[in-house]
Amino acid sequence: MSTPRKKKEIDFGIYQHNLFTQMQYGKDKILWLLTKFPKTRDDDSLLYAYYTIYEVGSGDFEKGKKKLEGMTALQWLREFADHEYMNYASLIRARRLIQAEPIFAHLRGEKYVERQVADEFFKKNINK
Repeated sequence: MSTPRKKKEIDFGIYQHNLFTQMQYGKDKILWLLTKFPKTRDDDSLLYAYYTIYEVGSGDFEKGKKKLEGMTALQWLREFADHEYMNYASLIRARRLIQAEPIFAHLRGEKYVERQVADEFFKKNINK
């Protein structure tokens, strides 16, 4: 019997950022989120949640949260399918590119080194 999953507490301490809406590229927005919310460095789902809420609210967290709370899951899926939200895989790819750059080493999460060690182990043992 598995134990119930603990709900993640999201730190909503920073609510409005006009800077978020002034950024033209998703990579810049992701960089900003990784800087402001360290927990997002190891959690792509949390990063995507913050990104989507700020994007929907045009930089205003409360506005985005309110809009999303008023939507049904089907409405959100339709908008997602219509490419109104950033693609999850694109967000992950951008986060990986940012964290791989030496200049942004401080934005690597605690699990980054663990992933690198596991990757090296896999590469060494794949052809054995």
